Amino acid sequence: MSAISPGRPVSGTPSTGAPGAVLRRLGAALAILLVIAWLTLFGLILAERGRQGLPAQPLNAGVHALSQTAAYLVNHPAMYRWHRMDVSALGLVLTLLGRSAGLLLFSLAIAAFVGVPVGIAVA
Repeated sequence: MSAISPGRPVSGTPSTGAPGAVLRRLGAALAILLVIAWLTLFGLILAERGRQGLPAQPLNAGVHALSQTAAYLVNHPAMYRWHRMDVSALGLVLTLLGRSAGLLLFSLAIAAFVGVPVGIAVA
């Protein structure tokens, strides 16, 4: 006989259900985006210092990148310069998202038209 009842999770952590899982994934995605933004600014700061012939000072650059990341998140511009025009942030994101969706559909269609016949031929 097993000591584990059928309705309980096996691991030691309690189950939070679907909302908890969604929140965990959103939190992880947000943390990843913040780390990517910080790493980008950190690399740009180090590259600029290297181009100017200054010492890298990675700890100082890391703190400076953290402050620039925070400033980027708080003081986000309302308008962006895109193709020599001022465009709102939402308009730019929607334009780029639409183009990305079109490229995704095109690549999936090519993959289906090439992959299905090749898969059938190989099987």
